[in-house]
Amino acid sequence: MASADAGPPEPCNQECSICNELFKIPKVLPCGHLLCHKCLLTLMKKQHKARCPLCQDVIVKSSDQQPESLEDVVSRFPTDLAMELAIEADRVLNKQHNCCVCEDVAATSMCLTCNDMLCQPCKKVHGKLSVSKHHTVEDLSKLTAEKLAANQSSPCSSHPEETARLFCSTHKECICFLCATSKHRNCSEVKEQGEKTEESKALLKQLTTRLTEGEADLDKAIDELDQHLHDTEKYAEAAISEIQEMNDELVAMVNENCSRLKEQVVNTRSDVREAVKEGRNTLLQRQTKLTTHRHVTERVEGTRNHQVVTAMSQTMEKHVDNLDFRTTLPDDAKAVSTFKFVKNSKAVAQIKQELAKLGEVKVVKAKVKANKVDYVFHDNHGTAVTLSNNNRTASKSNDVANGIVLSRDPLDINVLYEVGSVFSPFIL
Repeated sequence: MASADAGPPEPCNQECSICNELFKIPKVLPCGHLLCHKCLLTLMKKQHKARCPLCQDVIVKSSDQQPESLEDVVSRFPTDLAMELAIEADRVLNKQHNCCVCEDVAATSMCLTCNDMLCQPCKKVHGKLSVSKHHTVEDLSKLTAEKLAANQSSPCSSHPEETARLFCSTHKECICFLCATSKHRNCSEVKEQGEKTEESKALLKQLTTRLTEGEADLDKAIDELDQHLHDTEKYAEAAISEIQEMNDELVAMVNENCSRLKEQVVNTRSDVREAVKEGRNTLLQRQTKLTTHRHVTERVEGTRNHQVVTAMSQTMEKHVDNLDFRTTLPDDAKAVSTFKFVKNSKAVAQIKQELAKLGEVKVVKAKVKANKVDYVFHDNHGTAVTLSNNNRTASKSNDVANGIVLSRDPLDINVLYEVGSVFSPFIL
């Protein structure tokens, strides 16, 4: 960051970013960039919300004031007079000049006080004349555009041939001695231009100091943000690494437990298959006996021999009565008719709660639609409850009064609990 007394400013680009030519009436935009008066007016006519072509900042902010013409809006932007002086100084130095006295002789020097071009002999004479011996004369080979622009005198707006050596505070304009004795003779305050210039330079120095300090403060704030971003990235990477290690450990534990449960399921499924096969064979045997006896009864029924029909009907009746017509398995075999996986929802919920407490990262909880769980009621239930829909629906008998079930511990959401019959008035 440059300090207020770091020396002359760096030369600015003297070309308009729209027309790519030297600035003509350069207007200072709110962002600090320059555009030609004509180019700025054209840009604002083409775009509703015109933006600076260099930084894309909006040129005119929206306001509640009465609408103005675009010409008035553009005219209100300050003109960079210093840029105009710099451009004119470059034009002067890049032009081939002849001595103002010796018209056919090339000039080698320039008087910065009277703006006269001088050859070497005339320069000596210019330095000896009483009217010009105190003037500042510079060699053209060493004269820079910045120095020429800085030493240019201010012409009077009413008398361009005269130098404006005075400043009228009432009209806020630079004037010459002729104006001071005529048009401005009744003005309240007319001071020397040098005094006003010193005041203006003091103000400009204050502005430069404010801008420089502001730049330094912003530079410091940007450095702090960059450091904050660097620290954030570093801490985030470290946290991600720790989280990954913890996750790998938890995944290994879950996978191990999952393998154990799968092994139990596979073993249980084998036992269920054997039990089902055995039950099915039992039912097939019963069915086979019924089929063979049906064939006998159909055969006897089709016989016309009354003696055979009478004798066989009585005999077959006893056989059929001794057959097993049951279509269900014995009570002790019901456990193998279905396979159920009992989910420990409470343990899963507790694990979720413990995982949510890990770390200090703030997580925005998204609304996730819960998966539908197909719960079934246990076969072991009280006489006041009737199960239907394959044990998925439980209803209360009509002859039972309404009751209240109390729990010692708070119940978890989306967890199905089995409630037994309670005959005591105490809470269990």
